[in-house]
Amino acid sequence: MSADGTALLEFNDFVTATKPKKISPTTQILNDTAKQYYAIGDMLKGRGNEEVVQNGQKIIDMVRLDTSNSFQFYKPNQNLQPRGVDVLSQLTCNWRFAATNFAYTQEQVSLNSASPETNWVRLLSSWRSAMQQDMWDGMETALWADADNAEMETETGNTAYSIPAFVTDDGLAPAGFTTVMGVNPTTKVNYRNQVEEYTAGSFTTTAFPAFDRMWQKLNWQQPGSSQEWFTSTEWRKFKIFTDLNGITQMTDLLRQSNDRLTTPTDAGGYNMPTYGGIPVKRVVELDAKAFANPKFFWIDARFMFPVFHSDRYMVEESPIRGGPNQPFSWAVFTNTYYNIFCRSRRRQGIVVAG
Repeated sequence: MSADGTALLEFNDFVTATKPKKISPTTQILNDTAKQYYAIGDMLKGRGNEEVVQNGQKIIDMVRLDTSNSFQFYKPNQNLQPRGVDVLSQLTCNWRFAATNFAYTQEQVSLNSASPETNWVRLLSSWRSAMQQDMWDGMETALWADADNAEMETETGNTAYSIPAFVTDDGLAPAGFTTVMGVNPTTKVNYRNQVEEYTAGSFTTTAFPAFDRMWQKLNWQQPGSSQEWFTSTEWRKFKIFTDLNGITQMTDLLRQSNDRLTTPTDAGGYNMPTYGGIPVKRVVELDAKAFANPKFFWIDARFMFPVFHSDRYMVEESPIRGGPNQPFSWAVFTNTYYNIFCRSRRRQGIVVAG
């Protein structure tokens, strides 16, 4: 609130929620602000707390990025020269801290004139729901943010890792980065994502061959049926993400390549494109990047997912009074400690225009 205060009628949520003769039940408020799709939600499906809820100063894992090359042929009685093995690399990820909130006043609580109890329940439920959605919306948007070394890689940074920080057009570290989660992909060749190119301007003839090569590089398998993909949390970890331009071109290519096998009335079936039984999904956040040519992110979320701190996993604090200057106001906060962790860049891929 400002120092001069705010007229009650200017609290639009209060006025809207307390009007008489509402159509929807008290506990239901239609939400038209949710995103069309939450990739972060599919990353979490089917995972237990032991995997996505951790503690400690940092998120750490070990991965083998080198081979020991100890194989050799030998002759009987030959002197062998065993040597120590040093093949492990440590992945290190710093916690990032996120918060959402809402505030309210005593006047808003007291002056619900048309059935105070039900109106206050409706109002509070709406605000709490909005606060919780803000958290998931914020994490989903951050999942597709441009890579930023100062904010993501350093200990003093402020934002979580994103998919573009782990999956780059050349497989190396993003521009401005030397390491990704503490490992340098220039020297560790097995710490690079897979890359394939189609020819810019020739999407219709070169996209599918690029997809075929990527499929083989990632060694993805095809679900037995579309029903299996929907019912198995394991299969739902596989996705191909693109922008509006990419999904449109993919849909058009499917129609063209199957024009002899379908009737015009079936054409709508291509509006939910798949490749090898894996859905190709549009991500609205990628639309804003306005790629000259569409990019297709091949994500295996078995190895890339959010990790939350056990002490601060979506914790809602009790209402906090505004203090001596605003004794009739309260604030409610939810905060969480988390970051996106990629255990294997090699199992992720991208198809881009070359």
